[in-house]
Amino acid sequence: MPDIGGLPHSEETVRFVSARALAELVKSRRPAIIILGAALADQMEPIAGALEGLPVLSVGISATYVPRGAVLGFDVESGKPRLVVHLEQARRQQVSFRPELLNLARVIQ
Repeated sequence: MPDIGGLPHSEETVRFVSARALAELVKSRRPAIIILGAALADQMEPIAGALEGLPVLSVGISATYVPRGAVLGFDVESGKPRLVVHLEQARRQQVSFRPELLNLARVIQ
């Protein structure tokens, strides 16, 4: 897709080396969103710490990533998709959500 919502975007797959290297990549390339894949479940706490102060939305592929430090994850409750938001980590990463979205999500403080 050349654009999303009328805005240009690009996608890039990057091999994870360390939380510190990921933070450096975010500083230099300034992505708006990073998606944290399956192999990173055990690295979530160091990643969350390394991303503090950086304006990036970290999205875990599972809701289990959110309590560990991803800003956003996805779950299924009663057969329906549900957003899960780590509100404090969002603040640490300079990410804000509209109240209307938070009303639809399960929020973790």
